[in-house]
Amino acid sequence: MSTGAQIGALAGAAISFFAVQYLGEHVIIPMVAGALAVVVCKKTSVGPRLFHWAIAAAFAHAAWFVAGAMLAGSAEPLGDAAILGVGIACVWARPSRMTALVLAVPTVLFLAINVFALASAPTGTLAHKALLVHCLLRIGLLVALWDGVSALGRQAVVAAERLPADEPPP
Repeated sequence: MSTGAQIGALAGAAISFFAVQYLGEHVIIPMVAGALAVVVCKKTSVGPRLFHWAIAAAFAHAAWFVAGAMLAGSAEPLGDAAILGVGIACVWARPSRMTALVLAVPTVLFLAINVFALASAPTGTLAHKALLVHCLLRIGLLVALWDGVSALGRQAVVAAERLPADEPPP
């Protein structure tokens, strides 16, 4: 496990403990979905190894959107779930910096919108709790994407160091 993944796991555990204290049921669906995705990716070697955490974070958020749509009887959250689904598919099919950007760009934009809305939501309200979960999930996804892209860079450096001096890099 990379250093970034270890730091992310520790931070995730601490955040999870405190988040459950304040957010209660709002974090149950994404936590269970994320844990399930991590187990499936890690135990079965499904998907790109360097992006398992990012896929799990995006899947957790998408699962929360789908569950929210079903519970609220509204199709509005399904658009966000679809955007995450496209991002997951891109990273899964061709793990690279560019496909990580496909997932990162809308995540950053939606994070800015969520932070703006969070700033005006009264603390303790349902809206505040939901927006806080959105922000935490989006930040977790960005950290996981950064870790995956960093690992790709480290792999490229190691591969280049193994080449004979007279051969160009791949």
